[in-house]
Formats: sequence, C-alpha cells, structure tokens
Amino acid sequence: MELTILLVLMIAGVLLLVVELFLLPGISVAGLASLVCMGSAIYYAYLHFGPAMAAIILGISIIAFVFASYLFLRRKTLNRLALHHQIKSKVPSQAAQIALGDIGKTVTRLAEVGKAEFNDQVIEVRSIEGFINPNTPIKVRRITGTEVLVESIK
Repeated sequence: MELTILLVLMIAGVLLLVVELFLLPGISVAGLASLVCMGSAIYYAYLHFGPAMAAIILGISIIAFVFASYLFLRRKTLNRLALHHQIKSKVPSQAAQIALGDIGKTVTRLAEVGKAEFNDQVIEVRSIEGFINPNTPIKVRRITGTEVLVESIK
C-alpha cells in the first residue's frame, strides 16, 4: 500500500510539473500542486522507508521528470500547440492621405501631440515647435511613417 501511494504521488508530481512547464508557464496551481506531490512523496518515503529510500525516490522523481520532458519535446507536442499563422494585414495610415505643405487647423491644443483637421479629416499630429493653441492654422512640415509633424503658420 505504501508503495502505491508513493508511486501515485510521484506520477502526479511529474505530470503536474510537465503541465506547469510546458502548458501553463508561470507560478500556477499546477506548479504548486506538483511541488506538494513531490514533497509529499519524499516525506512519505522518509517516514516509512528511511532516508536512503527518500534519496532514491528523489532521484527517481528527477529522472522521471527529465524523461517526461524528453518525450514531450521529442514528439513535437509544442510545435502542434504553437501558433503558425502570421499577421500580414496593416492598419491604414491616415498620414498617407496628407502631403507635405498641406494646410489645416488644430482641433485640440497641440501640447507636442494633438488632433488637427486636414481635408475634412481629423488626424493625430505632432508639433515641431512646441505648444499650439486650438483653431490655429498649421502646415505639414514632415511625414515620417505614421507621424505627421506640423508647425503653425504665422
């Protein structure tokens, strides 16, 4: 009976540790349950069979974990669980419809970044010269990627 309890605790501990490492990474219930099962198996072996058997149980637990990890990785289990699709879509940039030299006006205060209206379209812009008040005429000075840099017209 004692041997059956040890065997069940060890198998449960190894399986929960494999689940923790490969399926639920991080400190979760499976990892803590694995620690409790392994610790209980070693403690139970120490109480009922002595320190020599507890050391053997510890060694067997480590070997069983290494073997289970090997089988898990060898069968490409992680490859089947991995995401293989790539996201190829892109968010359309509003800056693509704006050209250098376009004139518009600020909708909000540009405290470095704010909203401005160009061609009946409100987009986010960045001020080159600092703060610009609302309803101030502005001009596009530079477009870098999705960022539109503007300055006030004086």
